Amino acid sequence: MSRPAIAKIKPPALPRLDARQWAGVVVVAAAILGYFAWLYTLEQRSADHFARMRAEDPAVYLEQLREADGFARFLPEYATLTGLDAFKADTPSFLLGRWTMQKAPLRLPPGVVPEQCSDPITFDYGLVLMAEAGGSALSVQYRVADGGVDLKGPTMKDTRIALVSFGALLDHLEFTPPGRETGVYAYRCGH
Repeated sequence: MSRPAIAKIKPPALPRLDARQWAGVVVVAAAILGYFAWLYTLEQRSADHFARMRAEDPAVYLEQLREADGFARFLPEYATLTGLDAFKADTPSFLLGRWTMQKAPLRLPPGVVPEQCSDPITFDYGLVLMAEAGGSALSVQYRVADGGVDLKGPTMKDTRIALVSFGALLDHLEFTPPGRETGVYAYRCGH
């Protein structure tokens, strides 16, 4: 087609709406606007609820945040509210306890612990206990930052623990333990 022929093409004329049809369009448009206003109101109520919960009961707030938004969203808030955004002896509650270190990842369903707790490491208040080191305890401080946990201590090199989570659940840890050269996958096996 030539250029003038394209200019002559006109879109089909839309049929004129009668009063009943216009009323239907207005009702549908009002319903859509009402729906979005209702969603906005619910979003505001949810934000107000979380803000109030954060101030009144931080533990419940953190639990609900983790369940609603996942572990990755929970972690920075946890660090801020517990003061673990700076190094201190307090162990993050999700890290506290005994973990089994494995050379390769395990495929476990969420919440299932390994049958054997071989090669254990224990994270406790200001300490890391390793059976391999003759049961000796290393003095450490913990910090939650950048989606993981940093450990530092006077008798060990600084260690970074990567936290691997699926949704709200912490699945396993990935790190190089003190005194070792290769990384491990750690799975919770006791508290």
